[in-house]
Amino acid sequence: MTFVSTGIKTEPKGRFTVDGNLTLRGVTRPVSLAVVFSGIVDDPWGNTRAAFQAKTSLNRKDFGLVADLDRETGGLLVGKDVRIKMAIEALLKK
Repeated sequence: MTFVSTGIKTEPKGRFTVDGNLTLRGVTRPVSLAVVFSGIVDDPWGNTRAAFQAKTSLNRKDFGLVADLDRETGGLLVGKDVRIKMAIEALLKK
């Protein structure tokens, strides 16, 4: 899985929307990530780090992941909608 950003929009209260192209198993589709800035800290090694949380949801079938795994008791083991949550830490240059 790779994500390449194509743009960032500032939202209220430390939030951002990061647009980009997500590639899964060779299929690329545009996606928007809802991003929240969590803060900046100095780590024990003298580096400055910024933290973010991001999330999005997508239809796995849009990326060619079409196999449906049926459960013995009925229903699907994996639904078509997938939620992705990320914890991101960036090392800031001085």
